[in-house]
Amino acid sequence: MGMPYEPKENHSKDWLKFTGLGCAWYGGGLLLLIALIAVLVALFRWIF
Repeated sequence: MGMPYEPKENHSKDWLKFTGLGCAWYGGGLLLLIALIAVLVALFRWIF
């Protein structure tokens, strides 16, 4: 009875870790995208 529960526990922990990394990566990606747009806008304003 003890054996089937162990892999499920580990799997759920890995899934939580994976989703956490996914959220962090997504948030970081959004911040980078906003920063990139801000830099492009600043460059366009400086050039024109």
